[in-house]
Amino acid sequence: LDMSMPDHRKLLKKHEKIFAGVLTPEGEIVDYTNEDNRKPDKPLGT
Repeated sequence: LDMSMPDHRKLLKKHEKIFAGVLTPEGEIVDYTNEDNRKPDKPLGT
């Protein structure tokens, strides 16, 4: 990846969000304020 190219930066940002669990690979944003969407093996705020 060439970080001087905006398209590559955008791609990286998208993948960062996927790795962080905010975006699904399909590009949908997971709403973690909804308890049902939280992964049981990753409790938040503990």
